Amino acid sequence: MAISQRLIDPAPSRKIKVPISYDWQGSYQAALLETDWTKMQERIQTAESEIHKRRLVLSQDHSGTLEEREALVNAMGGLRVLRMDAASWLERQAGTPKKPASGSQNSTAWSPNAPSTFRAAAGQD
Repeated sequence: MAISQRLIDPAPSRKIKVPISYDWQGSYQAALLETDWTKMQERIQTAESEIHKRRLVLSQDHSGTLEEREALVNAMGGLRVLRMDAASWLERQAGTPKKPASGSQNSTAWSPNAPSTFRAAAGQD
């Protein structure tokens, strides 16, 4: 292959995978990156609303990609964990720690300083 041809088409057999951005991701990222716990519930609700709207569109017209559908499921899981973290923060502020459910097999004590599983996994602790 001539040099000039490589400049035009450097690797015809390789495909560059560009990260895809979806309309609903802005509100999801805003919720994940929010540092003001007093605004967290509102951010989560906005993100969930946009995700639900998108899932409704996808279910009606069967559009979208497998990647987006997986991203939507993952985002809802992330928001669920974030909602639990926000609820724990609110309980700590109220001074009433959450008691484990009766019959719970979780033997670890609740700690206000315990990192969130979600934030720790995301490297935000």
